[in-house]
Amino acid sequence: RVFTIRGAGLVVTGTLARGCLRVGQHIHVCGRRGARESACRGLQNHGRALEVLEAPARVAVNLSRLDKEDVERGDLLCSHADVPVTRRLDVSLRSTPLHPLPDRAAAVLHCGTTRTAARVTCFDGFAHITLAEPIAAIGGTAFVLRGFAEDEDGGAVLGGGWILDASPAPLPRRRHREARERRARALEHCLHRRFADAVVAIADEAACPVHGASLEGRLGLEPGALSSLLERANELVSLPGDCFSTKRTIDQLAD
Repeated sequence: RVFTIRGAGLVVTGTLARGCLRVGQHIHVCGRRGARESACRGLQNHGRALEVLEAPARVAVNLSRLDKEDVERGDLLCSHADVPVTRRLDVSLRSTPLHPLPDRAAAVLHCGTTRTAARVTCFDGFAHITLAEPIAAIGGTAFVLRGFAEDEDGGAVLGGGWILDASPAPLPRRRHREARERRARALEHCLHRRFADAVVAIADEAACPVHGASLEGRLGLEPGALSSLLERANELVSLPGDCFSTKRTIDQLAD
């Protein structure tokens, strides 16, 4: 919810999914309209005022420097501004036994407090979801797929899973079999939290250098985590502007 209290200002409620929040902490409200700077003026959990709150927990946050019109349902509160706003997701997906999802199925995606119509394309044990409307999302977030209210089953749950890459490139066409297999290998690394291997695979697939902070948001990594991955992965090359690539990709670009 988003509302105002006289004498306090803007208050938002939701679920603290990871990390912790502190009174006075600088935060960003990220959503379809970009990232807006704010700060945590106050915290409550089930009516108790707190100075610090750790996830997972329900929370009411008193935000400073923002008006009610600046925040909408589905926005994310984050410690950094590099949150993907995306219309594409690569995910692990499990359908329900009663409602198996056919390829190219239409559904409604529910993620956090947002929902939008979606098209689901299954490939190599994973799924690529194309969204009707952009949403703010990060890797590692759970989601649910439901049918439409006017369907025969009246909006039944069709499946669910985890976002592995919150802002992937478009899925290669079926005839580009090797490219789809490379995408699946990268997602397999993400699924098993082998992020150093996943970063190499994603950078190898990209046709241009990858921005580090953006990739951290895509995969759900903590800010700065990519620097340690770069040290462990000999195939990766750091580039100016917080970008990186693989030696193979750089050689291809040079040619």
